[in-house]
Amino acid sequence: MLKKVITLMMILIVVSAQWVLYAFDVGEYTNVFLLTNAQSWTPNSKANILSTYCKTALSPSSEHGRVYYQTENILYDSNQSLFVHLLCNALGFQTTAIYTEYFREEVEKILLLEQYDKNKTLCSPNNIQPECDISRYTFKVYSNLMSDVFKIKWAYVAQISSAEDVKIEERMQSFFTTHFVIKEANSKNYQKKYPQTVAMLDSNQSHFIKTLKTLKVLNISNLSSLSKECSLDDQKSLNNIACGFFTSGNGLDYLFSNFLYNEYLNYRLFTDFYTNQLEKLARQTSDQDQKNVYIQEARTMNQQLETFDAAMSYALEDLELFAATYPLHVGLVLYQEVLADLRDNYTAKMVTPFYTLYEKLRNVQTVE
Repeated sequence: MLKKVITLMMILIVVSAQWVLYAFDVGEYTNVFLLTNAQSWTPNSKANILSTYCKTALSPSSEHGRVYYQTENILYDSNQSLFVHLLCNALGFQTTAIYTEYFREEVEKILLLEQYDKNKTLCSPNNIQPECDISRYTFKVYSNLMSDVFKIKWAYVAQISSAEDVKIEERMQSFFTTHFVIKEANSKNYQKKYPQTVAMLDSNQSHFIKTLKTLKVLNISNLSSLSKECSLDDQKSLNNIACGFFTSGNGLDYLFSNFLYNEYLNYRLFTDFYTNQLEKLARQTSDQDQKNVYIQEARTMNQQLETFDAAMSYALEDLELFAATYPLHVGLVLYQEVLADLRDNYTAKMVTPFYTLYEKLRNVQTVE
């Protein structure tokens, strides 16, 4: 298990333009091994495993198991992980109030996390039964969280950070000043001069506004309030979520990668911790049917890891491609409109004289 954790830490690659490798100094973080391995602790139920995890991962101090690592350009913190807070909150364990504000109300009902068997509630918060399939919980929580995260980031590339219907003039000004380095005073002239480009941008941005209204787990209104809370000057108070979402409109910057891999790290650590403890429960029970249930659940969670590994790569690739090409696409549409304006209003006036000259010169005869 120790080798598994070390391997996990060393392969965490934060993708950036320079493909920088970030990794833990494993020797300094024995608390991570206590969290994932916990050899000195023996669980007695699924509820016991989950309560121990949430208490440990969300503890205020890394001395008690909280995963915490920070340098100038990176922050990994289980207490700043939306996945950890969302999972623990949905399971009925108390989390920090400020983080629950980032989630939609009654998110467990939205995700249909409740499970039933013969009218018996299996996964009721604070009353988790042995038959409760936590692999279904984690799959729904993490997949829907990542879906919402990428929806927000795609929208932000198009300069949309809120689901509110912002005036078109303000949206156009934000896009032109960000991607084309145009002064705010000149952006209004661009809007009037290039109506086709503005219409295309408006259509795309309206689509992203509608998309932000379909978020399943995240409360975009409360998250939008974080846009001014990222301070890169004071690294001690770095807000991983605010900086990850709202510091750049250019897609996959290192702060977004940092936020994303913090979520991925904590998802993997939870999976390792839970499956390890589940295997202990399987060894303890004499009921073969229950043992098979535990083993199958652990196998399912490990298979989900492979699914999310592939999904993460594709999602990052698509986001980076969109962030790199979308402003270029808008620029080409703008250039096309400039050429159309040149043709219709300037070069067209020169066509008639050229045609007239052609008619006069085409039958010129040689003077004898």
